[in-house]
Amino acid sequence: MALALVMSLPQPLYNETLVAVVTGAVLFTLLVQGLSIEPLVKKLGLNEPPLEDRLSKLEGTLEAVRNAAKRIPELKSGGLFSARIAGQLEQEYQQNIDKTYQQLQDLRKDHLSSETERRLLYIHCFATEKVIYYRLFSKGHLSEEVYRDLAHSLTLQTDSMRHQGQVPAYTLHSQTRQMLERKLLIWLSHLPGFARLAEAKRMRYTTRTYEKNWGLYQGGRKVLRELREFKRLDPERSAIDEVAQSYQRWHDNAQQRLDAAAEQLPEFVTAMQTRLARRTLLQGQKEDLQAQAEAGFVPEHVASELIEQLQNPLRNLRGYESHALRLDPVELLHQVPLFQTLSHEELGHLAKQLRNLTLPPGEIIIHKGESGNSMFLIGRGVVRIVRESSEPELQGQEQQLATLLAGDFFGEMALLHKTPRNATCRSITPCVIYELQRDAFEKLIEQYPILQEKVEQVAQARK
Repeated sequence: MALALVMSLPQPLYNETLVAVVTGAVLFTLLVQGLSIEPLVKKLGLNEPPLEDRLSKLEGTLEAVRNAAKRIPELKSGGLFSARIAGQLEQEYQQNIDKTYQQLQDLRKDHLSSETERRLLYIHCFATEKVIYYRLFSKGHLSEEVYRDLAHSLTLQTDSMRHQGQVPAYTLHSQTRQMLERKLLIWLSHLPGFARLAEAKRMRYTTRTYEKNWGLYQGGRKVLRELREFKRLDPERSAIDEVAQSYQRWHDNAQQRLDAAAEQLPEFVTAMQTRLARRTLLQGQKEDLQAQAEAGFVPEHVASELIEQLQNPLRNLRGYESHALRLDPVELLHQVPLFQTLSHEELGHLAKQLRNLTLPPGEIIIHKGESGNSMFLIGRGVVRIVRESSEPELQGQEQQLATLLAGDFFGEMALLHKTPRNATCRSITPCVIYELQRDAFEKLIEQYPILQEKVEQVAQARK
């Protein structure tokens, strides 16, 4: 700006002298700032990286040096290696480990409060978990949809922990949104022509939930292993215990959900595990062929041809195994005491009248007070019948009336007597349920009057 003003002056006003003076002043100012700014930056501590980066740098260095030190015994056992040199290296690395560890402890003592360390440890674990999910996805063990959900969840958890110091209440979909989605599926299932679409979405939700729980189980297990190693190397870090408790709880919850799915949907879980095992073995073959090609044991063009032959099976083993959720309705009906007097042919005719429903845990199948035009048979899973308590001190709370298992049926009272539903029925575990509509039921009892008598007996016993 100063130079521009001087250059714009008329010639008689010592233009050249002023230009030289101003140019010198500008260059002097730049030179003085350039020489003085670095000490000022250092004095103010602006040249130091953020605390999180310094902590990560020291932790990474310490882990790398420890892993390198573990290889010294391999050098000794390999022969043709001086024990004196190995001893010197071992002493040198141990000194390096002690020095880095002390720097890490000093940094924590001087700059880290217990709350800050807790946050940083959570963030570190979230980053480790995200890497685990990416590896599972890259090997085809997680679908892209599930991987994106898990990665997005970890991103939200990281942001919440960094800025608020706590894990958010939910990271993907709120309870309200999930309830609205379920109501939409129920509404779609009653629209002509949309029942199959609603059922396909339910089956997809069930398979995706199982895959997500499997991923959470794997991620939690590996993070817990890393936290145990942290505790072994640094027993004084109190934050490790709190983070480990959270991960242990999440890991146990995922395991319980997997166990419930295995118990209630054994065919589906068996099919999913078979796909996983086949995919893991094929992936191992692929990686071994790549390693042999790199080492020169197998010609590259031969290895490429063999790997190409594995690509199609690997691609086919990606995704879901939702068809295993479909049970044989004839076999199911044969196990229901109500229909055991019917022949196989009659059961086959009846099975054609059933509508399949695949439900996740917590799905409301029947709402108290709504009109009833169908009854339901449980193929797999557990269904609980509840009603609002009539006792004054428990007003507004649910009262459990019954728990139904595979082979049981419900919803028959409203169907028989054309009255509103007198209770709410909710799935407790993943369920496969078959719905029998009123028209099909009335035709059935016309042909087999004894069936109505049996249904009436069950309904009377449940009153």
